[in-house]
Amino acid sequence: MELKVRLTAGEFRYDEYGDASAPPMVLVHGTHTDASTWAAIVPELAATRRVVALDQRGHGGSARTSEYSFELMRDDLLEFVDALGLEKFLLCGHSMGGTVTTIFAERYAERLSGLILVDSPPPDGQGDWPLPPKPDGELGFDWEVLVGIFAQLAD
Repeated sequence: MELKVRLTAGEFRYDEYGDASAPPMVLVHGTHTDASTWAAIVPELAATRRVVALDQRGHGGSARTSEYSFELMRDDLLEFVDALGLEKFLLCGHSMGGTVTTIFAERYAERLSGLILVDSPPPDGQGDWPLPPKPDGELGFDWEVLVGIFAQLAD
């Protein structure tokens, strides 16, 4: 089910599946995509969990902002889980979402029942992260997300 929530940065879109009383699991997608990236595995996960998948800032149906960083996305995630009343939950992040969830876990470990990282770059500033050329046409995400996070990964 597609839903919306108002956070400090604006309106954020998310999907929710499963029994609302089941143990919660929060899914955080990577760059260039949105919550729909989890569609193939959600039915299996939702069989035993309340699954929520957020469109991160600058992606899908969520707010486009003037600023992007892993810390801002971490703060969005905290506001999001607080708005949903999730006290303790399993957190899963893919790619860029894995970096967001890693820094969330560093600061808010007590909120997590577990952390799953899928193909995630480490937030250590040791990588080579050249910005690719911007593709032509309409994008499903704000290009400025890449500008902000690639610079942060390389710094």
